[in-house]
Amino acid sequence: MEMLKSKKTMWEKFYRTMEKQEDRRGCAVTLTLNPCMTETLVVDGLKAGQENELHTMTADIGGLGIEVSRILSGCGYASLCTGFEFSTDKKTQEQFMQMLKLPFHFAEAEGKMRSVVKILNKNGDPATIMKEKGWKISQTALNNLEKKRKKVISGLKPDDLLVIGGSVPAGVSEDIYRSWISEAKQKGSRTVLCAEGSILKESLKETPYAVVFSMNSLAEYKGCSLDTEENVDICVRELLQEGIAVVCVYTDQHEILVADEKNIIRGKAYEKDPVCNCGASASVMAGMCMALICKKEENIMDYILAVLKGTLHKPGNGMCTQTEFEKYFNHIS
Repeated sequence: MEMLKSKKTMWEKFYRTMEKQEDRRGCAVTLTLNPCMTETLVVDGLKAGQENELHTMTADIGGLGIEVSRILSGCGYASLCTGFEFSTDKKTQEQFMQMLKLPFHFAEAEGKMRSVVKILNKNGDPATIMKEKGWKISQTALNNLEKKRKKVISGLKPDDLLVIGGSVPAGVSEDIYRSWISEAKQKGSRTVLCAEGSILKESLKETPYAVVFSMNSLAEYKGCSLDTEENVDICVRELLQEGIAVVCVYTDQHEILVADEKNIIRGKAYEKDPVCNCGASASVMAGMCMALICKKEENIMDYILAVLKGTLHKPGNGMCTQTEFEKYFNHIS
């Protein structure tokens, strides 16, 4: 694939186009600091220590933010990717973004992106996932990221979203997401966050507009058992009282909770035999972003379920596109 002659052509053209659209709906800017090369292997049933027949193998550039942008773009929404790209895989990452027609504005870092291997079982057994931690980020790379942040944040509009999620590589401060959220809020833009552990705790100090939790990450953050709906509701209401406008919680069984100051709503993506269980967190975040961009906060659950069902029906590491979204959204509506 022919590479762009100018490194900044895509994102500058993207912003010029958005500026001309006076009545445009919002754009989602996604931040991915720990991108990965994801190899997805599909077998009948993984037999440890034995020879296994491999049905299919796909390779994609991933990371939560990139995956969210991939879904949004595939469903007809404007999205820009930012974060890190690593020198060894720089060309590969940029070619992948161009193939998907995703505008990007990455900061270069030394080293290579981490590898993730997903082994999916056609017989329905749980997936096996192996992850590298990632290359340590240097101060030079952090300085590069700071320059990109200033440019990206300066382009945000009040109707835009800053979408932050996933892990961060070694060498990056735990308050990195918090600083991005703070600057986006100063521009009047809303932020959507999905993180875990100490990164999550630091990020919540800046009170993002919306937060997506896995049930496990919520239990860890609150330091309590969430074995009943009542306990979950108590934790969610406490988060809302802290100033978060929208809280979403999802489980491994594709159960979804969405809460705001008015309601707590529960739903589930009922699928007896999903083709794939990958991409759930990105699908939940993308569905929420679509509702926020369309100013349909009262229908966030419908958007999330439609995107999640669309992704569950895609083989390998496939993501929901507009075709699947419209099919399931119209059915829900």
